[in-house]
Amino acid sequence: MTLAALVSMLWFSGPLAWAGDDAARVVEALSAREPTQTCRELVASLPNPVATLADVVETHESPAWLPVRAASCLATVPHAEATLRLWVARDGWGGIADAVLAKLDELPRATALALAKVALSGPNREVARASLKASMVPELSALARP
Repeated sequence: MTLAALVSMLWFSGPLAWAGDDAARVVEALSAREPTQTCRELVASLPNPVATLADVVETHESPAWLPVRAASCLATVPHAEATLRLWVARDGWGGIADAVLAKLDELPRATALALAKVALSGPNREVARASLKASMVPELSALARP
């Protein structure tokens, strides 16, 4: 389990909420070419969606779409902002950052703005600009301008 997943787990659910079997279910659900569950269904079925989805994103590379789908699902979960901030600022994580930033219009405004600003100040700034340009939220799209 990664540090981000462990911190999320301890912070939001206490020390006994390990992600093991739940992570296997997420991997199975999101690995298929056509996911077997929607993010909403998957998140609702998890006792600790933040820790479980974070664990999948950070520990699984194959198939290539698996961590991207898990990150996209996590972007819709309340209380995931700390983990999402780490990911949009992580060098070499442009695909994950893109998946998270594609959900900005669906997030609470304060969370979306905070994530956008973190992404714009880090190594994924070009990915962030592209996502922000496509945003339908004026405050977000304005951040894409130089």
